[in-house]
Amino acid sequence: MFKDILYLEEHIPTMRHFWFLLIACFISILTCQPAAANNYNVPAPVAPSGGVSAPFTPAYQDQAGRAVIIIADRTSIDDWANTDLPNLQSLAENYTVGLMNCRTGGRDIPANTHLTIGSGVPLLAPGTADSAFPAQSILQGGLARNIYKQRTGKLPPADSIVHLDIAKLLYLNNDSPYAIEPGTLGKTVNQAGIKTAVLGNSDSMEGLQRQATLLAMDDKGIVDTGMIDKSALLKDNDFPGGYRTNYATILNQFKSLPRDVRLVVIDIGDLSRIEDAGNNVFESLIPELRETSMLRMDRFLGRIIEHLDLKQDLLTIISPTPGGNTVKGNNLLTPVILAGNGIKDGLIFSPTTKRPGIMRNTDLMPTILELMDIDAPSGITGQAVQIMPVGYSLSALAGLQEQLVLIYDWRRPILQTYVSIQLILLGASLIFIFWKKSLALNILKPVMLAVISFPVATLLLSLFPTPSPFFLIALLLAIISILMVIAVQLGRLGNLMPFIFITGLTSLLILIDLMSGAPLQKTSLLGYDPIVGARFYGLGNEYMGILIGSTLIATTSLFTQFAKYRRPLLVAVCLYFILAAYVIAAPHLGTNVGGTIASVGAFLVTALLLMNVKISLRSILLVCLGVVLVVLGFILYDFSRPVAMQSHIGRTATLIISGGADEIINIISRKVSMNIKLIRYTIWSRVFLASLGCLALLFYRPSGIMQLIRQKHPLLYKGLAGVLVGSILAFVFNDSGVVAAATAMIFVVYPMIYLVLQNISAKEG
Repeated sequence: MFKDILYLEEHIPTMRHFWFLLIACFISILTCQPAAANNYNVPAPVAPSGGVSAPFTPAYQDQAGRAVIIIADRTSIDDWANTDLPNLQSLAENYTVGLMNCRTGGRDIPANTHLTIGSGVPLLAPGTADSAFPAQSILQGGLARNIYKQRTGKLPPADSIVHLDIAKLLYLNNDSPYAIEPGTLGKTVNQAGIKTAVLGNSDSMEGLQRQATLLAMDDKGIVDTGMIDKSALLKDNDFPGGYRTNYATILNQFKSLPRDVRLVVIDIGDLSRIEDAGNNVFESLIPELRETSMLRMDRFLGRIIEHLDLKQDLLTIISPTPGGNTVKGNNLLTPVILAGNGIKDGLIFSPTTKRPGIMRNTDLMPTILELMDIDAPSGITGQAVQIMPVGYSLSALAGLQEQLVLIYDWRRPILQTYVSIQLILLGASLIFIFWKKSLALNILKPVMLAVISFPVATLLLSLFPTPSPFFLIALLLAIISILMVIAVQLGRLGNLMPFIFITGLTSLLILIDLMSGAPLQKTSLLGYDPIVGARFYGLGNEYMGILIGSTLIATTSLFTQFAKYRRPLLVAVCLYFILAAYVIAAPHLGTNVGGTIASVGAFLVTALLLMNVKISLRSILLVCLGVVLVVLGFILYDFSRPVAMQSHIGRTATLIISGGADEIINIISRKVSMNIKLIRYTIWSRVFLASLGCLALLFYRPSGIMQLIRQKHPLLYKGLAGVLVGSILAFVFNDSGVVAAATAMIFVVYPMIYLVLQNISAKEG
């Protein structure tokens, strides 16, 4: 095949090279194979004793049972791991544990987190936690059921629980990009003939807190039965507010529930009451209050287990809301235990996150529905979790969260410093250029090399343990310094060798990392963050822009440095472009649709330029066609895979097929609003705008400098043009496009400044 390509270069018009490259891309899509189970850096599964296990086992057996959800809100993984809780810790040792991302449609407040779990999509419910009552409750305006009828036009059953703000909830989520309304869980189980119940509340000195109803209610704001009023509380003059959970009453109520009430939500409440007490309680009292409350909760948990058949019933213990002033440490991911119904000792694995041990709160509803043999409604964003049969303790989960929180806490200050250095460097470079100071090249060159070394340094940093912030920063600076020194030394072999080394290493390491399941990106300062929850797997937008920029600059710098090997390099570079585009697009590797569009567009434009094809309307249309074919190929491939294996690409295609034009409009609207938000608030928008401004100035001053660089380094100039195309495409077609555009521009502006300063230095020399 290599000989055929060389023959084409010599004997046919160069436009046909484009078709060959395009066909090769498309063939690679159609012949791609699914990755092994370990593609997302999943630990090797361990078979349970007494048999052989598949890599993942279904979480549940076929028999239907009762689903009991115990809400221990405002507790953390440290609470569960470090407090002597024999019943809870026994469940963790014998069943399945994990951490839950609690992202909602707004702030992470209890009303939002509970409604999000009960609806299967991120929704909003601020100011509605105090609006749930037993239907027969006497309120200021009369019976709760009568007030409900006034607001909805329907009279609820006398023994039900009603949420009087159901109309308000619909209004609050009227602009939601998701085609799901509040109350999906309750509605879905009711349609299957199953009744629901809520027991307990989190009422405190701050007022009524009955957010558990938001989790179990149907789309009309009704829970079939339960006990959420004051009878669920016990008078205790030593507890903040004077009341705490009446476990004996709740247990008796639970035992008396009919068997057709198969979805039961129990709100422990006491930890939330301590949280709501806030500054009204001396800080020194908080630890003892929390510990005592958790011990009571654990004893109650033991009593509940006595009345469950864990061969078929599912017991789920969750903390829906993260953070809180009384929680020790950063409770940013909350703990989850799944027990019963045949679940073995293991670790949660969510097809949504593809991160061992981490699930989304929207995964809980489809998990429960799968237990009940009920199909999850279309439109929800979560998926039923699976169980990895590997031993994993609560203390190990606490260690995982500690590492994730360290990166989360220091990501912003480190990146802000990095951005500030870039802005200062751009300003200083322009000053030196306009003053035509040749000395600037020696001063600024190491700094520029350090700046473009930062992305690959953050990847290499993930190879080492970082037990503290000091160690994190010191090791990062050490890696950057080593890379910079090596690059400077390589500069003796050729002017572009420093850039070839850094950009080549960056591109190769990102590709290797992606093909290994992205273990480095998952813990990188520039990677995606499971706490923020915007992305959990594949190629994040930061590294997507970096991969496109570094790939193009590395390859075209090689062309420039080794121009006499142009023909074999052209073959190698085209193949490398195909590999990079494939890795970015493949659903089991990069799974980045916007990155696919940006990379294929940038790579094809650069390939055409390297083949000396004139950019015309026809060639532009061909590039667009190539992009469409590649993206469509990967969508069809992902869509053909089983749902549990699909990335968000395949699931989005499913939503579009079921939702039609409305779903397309929702997706576009969501992406546009996200881009607008990021342009206003993200630090990367400053880098992007400053880089564009710097390039614009260089096109005019010094006069003729850009034309001179184009003449002296035509091949590298083509790479710079390709990065610029990729940056623009990334900005347009990504929901956080400004981030990808900014990181790609790093590999345009600094090589350009370097060449300008080098030209000035040569003139003065």
